[in-house]
Amino acid sequence: MPLPDDNLVAETLAGSQAAYELLIGRYEKLVFKVAWSYAREREAALDICQDVFVTAYRNLGAYRRTGAFRSWLMQIVHRRSSNWLRDNRRHHGFVDLERLPEPRVGPVQESAVLADEARRALFDRMDRLNPRQRAALTMRYFERAPVSEIARTLECSEGVTRNLLCRGLEQMRMQLESSRSES
Repeated sequence: MPLPDDNLVAETLAGSQAAYELLIGRYEKLVFKVAWSYAREREAALDICQDVFVTAYRNLGAYRRTGAFRSWLMQIVHRRSSNWLRDNRRHHGFVDLERLPEPRVGPVQESAVLADEARRALFDRMDRLNPRQRAALTMRYFERAPVSEIARTLECSEGVTRNLLCRGLEQMRMQLESSRSES
């Protein structure tokens, strides 16, 4: 049976590097997924992950063990990712789509292309949300986190968290309707 996170934290604080490596192994995919949801670039997400795990290690003594280690770590991930987004916001120029050659897509590839297009549209709409709304939606719908954990991570009440989720979804719905009416 795997050791609980709190036991691994205690062992890490006692000097066990192996215990911390187990914690990293337990959460590295989740941390990467959250970092990627902000950065949308593999290398940047990996940089954020490294920053998160170094920060967590350095501040492990501040972890109070009153909540789940996962929630504490998610706070660090969302803060570091938000900081990265603020510091590295890139504005890409527009590409003249009329000048690009028509892509050759076979019937089997068409569904994959459409799914990728829908995913990009979703992320584009999420990028337009404020960072707290984006974090709440990412945690709820990509990480499947309960409202209580999102509230702890964002350091707000569950009511505020529900409001962030509701307003974020409403803004995305309005963006979708707006883009449909422009078409």
